[in-house]
Amino acid sequence: MSQFVKYSLKSTRLIIILIILIHFIYFIIALLTRQVYNLDSYEYLQQAKNIVQHGSFYSYYWDADFNSDYYSLRPPVYGLFIMMIKFFWDNDFLVLFFQNIISIFTFIGVLQLIKIFHGSTVRESHCNARLTTSLSSRSYWLVIVSLILFPVQLIVTNSIWSEVIFQALIFWSFYFLFLYFHKKKLKYLVFYNLLLTASLFTKPVMIYFWIPNLFISFLIFFENRKVIVLLLPLILPFFAFLWSLCNWSVTNYFHFSSIRKYYLTEYAIEQILIVKEGEKYAENFINDLYKKAEQQTDYGKQTEYILKECSKIIKENFWLYSYLHLRGCLNFLIDPGEGIWSNFLISGRKKKSGF
Repeated sequence: MSQFVKYSLKSTRLIIILIILIHFIYFIIALLTRQVYNLDSYEYLQQAKNIVQHGSFYSYYWDADFNSDYYSLRPPVYGLFIMMIKFFWDNDFLVLFFQNIISIFTFIGVLQLIKIFHGSTVRESHCNARLTTSLSSRSYWLVIVSLILFPVQLIVTNSIWSEVIFQALIFWSFYFLFLYFHKKKLKYLVFYNLLLTASLFTKPVMIYFWIPNLFISFLIFFENRKVIVLLLPLILPFFAFLWSLCNWSVTNYFHFSSIRKYYLTEYAIEQILIVKEGEKYAENFINDLYKKAEQQTDYGKQTEYILKECSKIIKENFWLYSYLHLRGCLNFLIDPGEGIWSNFLISGRKKKSGF
């Protein structure tokens, strides 16, 4: 028994050392190539600068003409993260250093989750500790294999990009949800919902997750009959509502983020039109779309006009859009988002793809 415990500890330490080593290698590559920026990076950096100098989450140059899109384009968490680190030293690579630390702890959390999961599985099936150690050790090595076969994880970690913070918040939120089901302590549900809310303020993609989260909470409520369980999932939409009010106070348009408009015009619609009519037509169409939108009386009506026209094109080309979206998802597994694999290794290359 003691031999297997010692072996498990040695195996875990070795895996952690390898995780740190792999992160270190990619951090050195980032230092050498200095290819750590993408199309989003400069907006996050400018947001961090505006927070310090002007107390605003505006993500564009302060002295340029005000653009309402940039007021709500980037949620505040990553900008605040950059700001706090640059308070000690204004260096982008220090930001990457801390992102590597966060990523390492996320993977250590994965190892801990594997350990807890296999431990509970073995106890429920009345198996012995030898099986627990064997299952955990094999799963630990899968973590290393995944890092090697999916290097984009490490490239994102070594880029000025909010993804690694978002990933950490999502992982630790569900880690605490797992702990709740494992230990039945209410504090873990509180941590779960707070981290989910923080993830929304990192990337707006979580805006509607409160709906399935409410369903999860109902299932838990039927088990423990505590009313607070039904209140906790309302934390996310409550703070989303407050943030939307803040955006409305400045832009006169009630919304959480302008990222949807950016996605539809710069990715979805653009790619549909490129496939059907060619690049030049797509560029002219989007330019004309924005010019027509500017004829509307205020920012809210301009945005609604653009969203309406984009939705119309997607409905008319639903199957083409679905195909392009699926292809984009598959491309993301190989070289995600904005060609960051080639950007990371090839100096001066800046690729925009998405689809």
